[in-house]
Amino acid sequence: MVQAVSLVLEGAEGIPPSAVDEAGQRTVTGFCVRAADEPGRIRVYWLGPRGSGTAREEGERLAACAEALRRAGWDSLLYRGPRGLRFLEVEPVRPSG
Repeated sequence: MVQAVSLVLEGAEGIPPSAVDEAGQRTVTGFCVRAADEPGRIRVYWLGPRGSGTAREEGERLAACAEALRRAGWDSLLYRGPRGLRFLEVEPVRPSG
């Protein structure tokens, strides 16, 4: 599921992924996809290098990610985690009926 969400965001929508260098320091601002604590769910974060001002654009960029995922058949909810970090919790749309 992590790869599927990443493909939607980067491949289909052209939203840039974040990146880290060999030392693990974030070098590029963009989305980061990780498995959530609950099976069947994924978390999407908007991350960037320290001091890049990523937090100011976090809400707007996560909203764009949520819309892209909605169009591709995923449900997502915006949450605020520890230290105020916002993220989307994403899961495939469940069939009704």
